[in-house]
Amino acid sequence: MHCHEYLSGKQSVGTSHPKKHLERCKLRSRVPEFVDKLCAGATPSDIERLENWIYDSDLAHRALVRMVVLHELPFFIVEYDGFNEFVYSLNPLFKIVSRTTIKLDCMGF
Repeated sequence: MHCHEYLSGKQSVGTSHPKKHLERCKLRSRVPEFVDKLCAGATPSDIERLENWIYDSDLAHRALVRMVVLHELPFFIVEYDGFNEFVYSLNPLFKIVSRTTIKLDCMGF
């Protein structure tokens, strides 16, 4: 799911609840607004890249781990309000992990 909300996957439940979630999810409903803002003043090639862009949460997470390791940042950077606001402004779909998770991931980097 784009917002990491847990939805039941039982066959007996059907598919109407994921459909309703997609229609109502606040994160997903704001994506066109963000794309419009990004496209304002962009070149045609930039717009084409934005239209073809697909969010990859694993890639974003690996980039965060690499940044923490490369710049020797404290693991608790993921708890800073300013950092979270900055990340949200770049991509509201990105889910910040805990400092314990980032520490474990950095140790395995």
